[in-house]
Amino acid sequence: MTATTSWELDREHQDFRASVRSFVDRQVRPVVEESERAGRSPAALLKEMGSAGLLGLAVPEEYGGGGGDTVAMVVLSEELARASGGIAVTALVTGYMATPHIARFGTAQQRARSLPGLVSGEKIAAIAVTEPGTGSDVAGLTTRAAPVQGDGEAAEGFRLDGTKMFITNAGIADVFVVAARTSPDGHRGITTFIVEAGHPGLRLGRPLRKMGWHASDTREVVLAGCVVPGDAVLGTPGRGFHQIMSAFQLERLTLAAMGLGHAGECLRAATGYARDRTVFGAPLLSKQVRSGAIFVDSADKAARFITMCDAFNVPLIFLHDVPGFMVGAAVERQGIIRHSAKMITAMASAEVPKFSVILRKSYAAGYYAMCAPGFGPRASIALPTASIGPMAAEASVNAMYARKIGEIGDPGERDAYIGARLAEQRADINLLRLASELVVDAVVEPAGLRAELIARLAGAENWTRGPQRRHHHISPV
Repeated sequence: MTATTSWELDREHQDFRASVRSFVDRQVRPVVEESERAGRSPAALLKEMGSAGLLGLAVPEEYGGGGGDTVAMVVLSEELARASGGIAVTALVTGYMATPHIARFGTAQQRARSLPGLVSGEKIAAIAVTEPGTGSDVAGLTTRAAPVQGDGEAAEGFRLDGTKMFITNAGIADVFVVAARTSPDGHRGITTFIVEAGHPGLRLGRPLRKMGWHASDTREVVLAGCVVPGDAVLGTPGRGFHQIMSAFQLERLTLAAMGLGHAGECLRAATGYARDRTVFGAPLLSKQVRSGAIFVDSADKAARFITMCDAFNVPLIFLHDVPGFMVGAAVERQGIIRHSAKMITAMASAEVPKFSVILRKSYAAGYYAMCAPGFGPRASIALPTASIGPMAAEASVNAMYARKIGEIGDPGERDAYIGARLAEQRADINLLRLASELVVDAVVEPAGLRAELIARLAGAENWTRGPQRRHHHISPV
């Protein structure tokens, strides 16, 4: 497969997604419950994945792999996770977290011995880096690899001693990629080794109890006097840290794609339930409370998302599609008070190009606060079906003074307070002129929206699609 430079999948990757989704629906979903109870993924299913070419996208074709690209691996991760996180991570660890080490850094003999079986699913791989006191801080690992002297001066092998924790696939693995310290020189003193299951000195703990992903076998791995030959070294001695960190890039992408798959499946299940569930004589989806709940949950996350987009130089498009507000309802009042300020602040401080698109309805107060001075869009674009309506003074008061109103216990005092605030709002010339001052830069048909945004993005000053800007509070992965 060839990598795509578009924001959308090309036809080849779309077809691959359809193929993987079909496989998941036919082969994976029927065994999820059984796998969760058993605490491991079925060996037969992993072999089926191998036969379907799903475990070898990162392996050269000469060893039976598919020669796939990163986009294909991300698509695979997302689709597997839609059905089961446990089964997905089992396949992804063997195929895309452990096996790539052998494919990239192994000798010809190591590749020939291990890769064909791993690609076919006949063998399973695990990677043993994490320790009880060391996670992503790879340079801090303490497992030792001491040289074992032979008859000559050169080391005949290495004695591995240490404990690894939270090792996925440990109980079903045939091959382990193990990271150990060969010298005390921090990140320069780490070497990786290939250790086969059952090797003397390698012992497995009991399956760990987890909150989820029960179909993934996860255990402690103990190395106690585990002597391996010199040809078990994987890659360059002392370069294990660099090898691991380079492999982490694919690991992070696949795990992020798993999160996307989980979220997509949750959204599908939630919307299906809300559509089919009837309450008070109507579908649950028709009840306005969903808007308030989503607003409260998403505004805080939106602030983080905006900050990340700004850090990685990704343009922002704010879509207005608001069929109605629940101003006055407790759930929305809390969302407005607690979270909107974070989101507006993040939008105001973002330096990447920003655009506002009105799909159906945008209330003037929200549009003005979140898009005009706050969002600062390069352009405001509307579909022909869009409209901008002023928020009533009463609604504005309820939103702006919700906390104070809620603190007034006496009904008479509360009504008097609201009345005074209403008088102020109606006398505010800026508020009355608000709706008439809102204009859009272009009205386009839905089919032309993408082209319009691309054209305006191409003309945006001081921005080019390229490397991220490094913010001090963001660590690029």
